[in-house]
Amino acid sequence: MFQHNCLQDHLSSVRWESYKVTASDTDTDSEIWLRYQENIVLCQNFYPYLHLFEISLRNHLQKILQPVDPHWYSYTVNSKGDYTYNGKLFTSIGLNKIKEVNQKLRLGKKGKNYVPTEGQVVAGLTLGFWVDLLSNTYIQYLWPFKNNNIQNLEQLFPNIPKNLINQKNAIGDIIYPKLKAIVFLRNRIFHYEPIWDDRHFNSFPKKSLLLQSVNASVLDYSVIYDVLIEVLGWLCEELLQDAHTFRKV
Repeated sequence: MFQHNCLQDHLSSVRWESYKVTASDTDTDSEIWLRYQENIVLCQNFYPYLHLFEISLRNHLQKILQPVDPHWYSYTVNSKGDYTYNGKLFTSIGLNKIKEVNQKLRLGKKGKNYVPTEGQVVAGLTLGFWVDLLSNTYIQYLWPFKNNNIQNLEQLFPNIPKNLINQKNAIGDIIYPKLKAIVFLRNRIFHYEPIWDDRHFNSFPKKSLLLQSVNASVLDYSVIYDVLIEVLGWLCEELLQDAHTFRKV
């Protein structure tokens, strides 16, 4: 018998409803709570893969950014507190995110005269920021197609298939949608949202492009799990094998 009458109040009715199989009231509270617990365990199993993917990806991208723009992360602050960007690569949204991290680091450390290190800025930027470095905005600067190869792609993904390196539109058509799907799943997991049912992935903006690239008809967590395994293997096969050792189910 279900013993947790207070759960709906604590978890909110909207969240509770998202664990029903249908919009009807046929699911019992016990069934819903069991589904909620199973979702927690499911999310738990993704954590090692997401952890190693995110850390590895951003560190690889940092190494690619450095020779292109050594000051990509840096700001100078004058006596009035005005911020001046020292880099040349970033504009608009990306630049605002770098500035925001710089401001937080300065305020949280030793004030406006404190100069954040590159490593601190790298750690402070979101996974979404790093993945967006493979969007169309940065293709010409970081991933130009020359001599039938996408430049820097093999440095980012040492184990990526050669046919993708030789495919001019591989980043926009295949790689970027896969990375965005991982970010979408990661954010649902880290914000404690349900992932147990495919309807929770209907709002993914690149759904059709991703399904086409993986030859699938329905987008759910298992599809993105396969993508995550594939991309982590592109980064480092040893990391992928280490991640497998954490699995519980």
